[in-house]
Amino acid sequence: WTAYGRVGDDIGDKTSWRIGLSTLQADGVSRDASEDAVNFSGDSSLYIADARAVYAPTGNNAEQEVILQGEYFYRDEDGTYNDSDAGTGDVAYDDSQSGWYAQSVYKFHPQWRVGARYSQLYAGDVPAGLVGSALDDGDHNPWAATAMVDWTNSEFSRVRAQFSREEVADDQEDNQFTLQYIMSLGAHSAHNY
Repeated sequence: WTAYGRVGDDIGDKTSWRIGLSTLQADGVSRDASEDAVNFSGDSSLYIADARAVYAPTGNNAEQEVILQGEYFYRDEDGTYNDSDAGTGDVAYDDSQSGWYAQSVYKFHPQWRVGARYSQLYAGDVPAGLVGSALDDGDHNPWAATAMVDWTNSEFSRVRAQFSREEVADDQEDNQFTLQYIMSLGAHSAHNY
């Protein structure tokens, strides 16, 4: 089952805010945890808190705005792992993982935005019976940092250039540059002209 709630409001003519809480509860879960025939059976609980603030210096966010946004999640699992390839049998698991991201986007012109984002994941401890398996993270807590600039051609299309740097494993970093054209298709309200 899942539940969520959000609340927000305006502060004057230039600022708005929103906070939210949500949860996903799964009892009696049975899933493949990796491509290497490692299976998890048990209970899984996920909790998420999110927040967002928008400031429009001119009072009109279509012209100019700053968006600050973040999210924190916490997952707790209690059950067993079974690594059929390693022949380890059932390994008890009762641990948690957490992570977060924070981002900011600044629209300095009605068609132009720049933004930055940082995210971090904190992996749980690996039971002794799964050391060396596909689930052994080797005490690795990956992170990613991203910067972007985009230009909005119309309400239905946008061009974005983005650079991402992330730590993938054992202090190895991956750099990616992405150029995107984003387009929306479908029915929309009539124009004023």
